[in-house]
Amino acid sequence: KNTPSCLTVMWYGDFTLNCSSVVVVAIFDLCAIMRIQCINVKHTDNASVQRRSRQRNLVYQVALQGIFFISELITYFLL
Repeated sequence: KNTPSCLTVMWYGDFTLNCSSVVVVAIFDLCAIMRIQCINVKHTDNASVQRRSRQRNLVYQVALQGIFFISELITYFLL
């Protein structure tokens, strides 16, 4: 049933909590990106270039996963 208390729990308990967890993960991802960038600037050999490429792909994958998750939350709760 759509009761006021159910809507409150749904909004604050589900949507806001999940969105805040996505934001926290995004902050950690940004910190990881900055750390990877600082470490990789020092190394320029071929192995480092390949490692940097793999790390960049992993970061893109994690960021895309967060975007998909937040769009799923918005679609489910708001649309």
